[in-house]
Amino acid sequence: MGWKGIGLKRPPGWEGFRARVGELQELLEELGVGYLFLKTVKAYPHADSNVDVLLPDPAEFRRAKEALIQRGFRPVFTWEFDKAMLLPPPPPTEAGSKPAVHLYSRISWYAVPYLDAGAVLRRGERVGWEGLKIPVPCPRDDFYIGALHAFFEEEALTLGDFWHLSHRRGERAGGEHEGDLSPAARWAVRAVEAALEALSVSLPPEDRAVDPQREREVVYRFPERVLLRGFARRAAEALRRRLLNDLGAVVYAYGLIHPAKRLKLIRG
Repeated sequence: MGWKGIGLKRPPGWEGFRARVGELQELLEELGVGYLFLKTVKAYPHADSNVDVLLPDPAEFRRAKEALIQRGFRPVFTWEFDKAMLLPPPPPTEAGSKPAVHLYSRISWYAVPYLDAGAVLRRGERVGWEGLKIPVPCPRDDFYIGALHAFFEEEALTLGDFWHLSHRRGERAGGEHEGDLSPAARWAVRAVEAALEALSVSLPPEDRAVDPQREREVVYRFPERVLLRGFARRAAEALRRRLLNDLGAVVYAYGLIHPAKRLKLIRG
């Protein structure tokens, strides 16, 4: 990715984030599981409070979770039942602390799947990143994952989303992976692309220049009517295909979690 050599400062927590990725890679390679790091390698120096890892095989997901627990990680409750959030072993330290681990069994948000995780794993590629060579989604899948996360979970675009997705959009080759990206997901991706187009014109120059310290600033919120159309399309898709599990997840996500987030009853 293209941020090196242009004078960007690494954000707070970078060293711990990079160290956690390295430790996880060592563990997952030792376990011999199929995995990808999600939302880790970006078009600018990025650090987060957790490292996201996709493990589509259910048995391998459980093995990885158990291995982390044996190393002192503590699973905590989340609203997403097909994922696992594991906090690092105590005692926590302020200096040099490392992030939590977020395991994904599917590419989903609030238990609603949007993209074929097995196909994303098969298309993954290894890239050089901070002295490591780590497996990540191909550029096209990485764009889709970022776009779907912004639309269906965050319901907004941040400056970091704008920088990274604009970069990834330019790297994409060919058309969509038909059959992997559902009709509702394709519709949401187009809504994100339209927002990126609008931002590319409307953002002032200081917002277009990458500054990792500002990556979480929200610069675009999807209108309620646009969000509701995306939710309705995903619900109709589950109903039409008679996917009862998906339909239950849709009701849970769109009927409970999203309203609760807007009312600030729960954190996202």
